[in-house]
Amino acid sequence: MLLLATCAGLGVANVYYLQPGLSLVQAEFSASPERVGWVPTLTQIGYALGMLLLAPLGDVVSRRRLILVKAVLLVLALLAAGISPGLGWLLIASVAVGLLGSIGQDFVPIAAQLAPDEQRGRAMGTVTTGLLTGILLSRTLGGWVAEPLGWRAMQFLAAGLMLGVMAIAWRTVPNLPPASRSRSRYGTLIASLWTFWRQHRTLRLAVVSQALLASTLGAFWSTLALVLAASPFHLGAGVAGTYGIAGAAGALAAPWFGRLNDRRGCAP
Repeated sequence: MLLLATCAGLGVANVYYLQPGLSLVQAEFSASPERVGWVPTLTQIGYALGMLLLAPLGDVVSRRRLILVKAVLLVLALLAAGISPGLGWLLIASVAVGLLGSIGQDFVPIAAQLAPDEQRGRAMGTVTTGLLTGILLSRTLGGWVAEPLGWRAMQFLAAGLMLGVMAIAWRTVPNLPPASRSRSRYGTLIASLWTFWRQHRTLRLAVVSQALLASTLGAFWSTLALVLAASPFHLGAGVAGTYGIAGAAGALAAPWFGRLNDRRGCAP
């Protein structure tokens, strides 16, 4: 599951692949930095919508089926990004990739379902490590590939990685029943999110803190390549991608925090 989550992180991270090569996208389409900045912005918005609108489906359908369907659609979205004739088409494809990129988060609940109660935090931490490591190292891979081969090549490589994830998931992910045994309607599931938000203060704090962290990191990584490409640095996509190695090092702490959660529980 750790290897699968790592591959999934590499496969779904289109926004991170493009970040080191944003200067290449800007040069090819003769676009301003402001317009090119919409590529990672819309992908992140799509990702947030995917978490909000698609992740709840795991409560009513098999997560294995959900993963496989999203993987197929994600491959098509990545291919569409790779053949985009203009920036407008790339923006549309990026929204689709972000929306379907929530597939990576579908592996975490599977780990929670399979693990014993006393090891659940450790299992989720391990899978999260693989997922985050794949996502963070995708910046490095994207930069190293984009510099000699162009930014489009990374989209096709990402599509190939997703095909690999789909093949591995087909053979290894168990066909677990939905988390909820009741046949809830999709609208009821979405409406229940508001109920949880109102009733659980811990959930509200977690959502706000994670949203602030995600937006801050997203802003940093989305502008890094453009800053490094401009004066006085004049550095390429490969250098911008190498910065991802530093971020990947932090993901290795996830299993430790998972074990800490097993011992002490969640803070109130």
